[in-house]
Amino acid sequence: MQEVLQQLDVIIDTAIANNNCIGLFAYIYRRTPAQILKEVELGSFEDNEHMEKFDVEFANFYLDVYNGYVNNSKVSKSWQFAFDTQKDSLTILQHIMLGINTHINLDLGLAASAVMHGKEIIVNKK
Repeated sequence: MQEVLQQLDVIIDTAIANNNCIGLFAYIYRRTPAQILKEVELGSFEDNEHMEKFDVEFANFYLDVYNGYVNNSKVSKSWQFAFDTQKDSLTILQHIMLGINTHINLDLGLAASAVMHGKEIIVNKK
């Protein structure tokens, strides 16, 4: 998980140095894995090891697509659109929301599928 945080820090620092909006989502998003790591260390989840694995997998979807984009590799159309707006005169919130929407609506499902592949999902009904 520390590696995820370090990679997010590099994205943020690079964006700040280049005065580039591409780092706005990373800046907001960084708090999520940092807080999950803190809670994992406190033993707050029913399955801390699995939660950490899921969070790293989820973050890596973003990190991989970001690295692909900056290295001119093909990325999903939704991330391509979000990244391509970095120089557009959008509000800060609009830049952030493009990243949030894509990360949740695309990456979250992919990460859940990857982590749970071949495992039974148990739903507790109360």
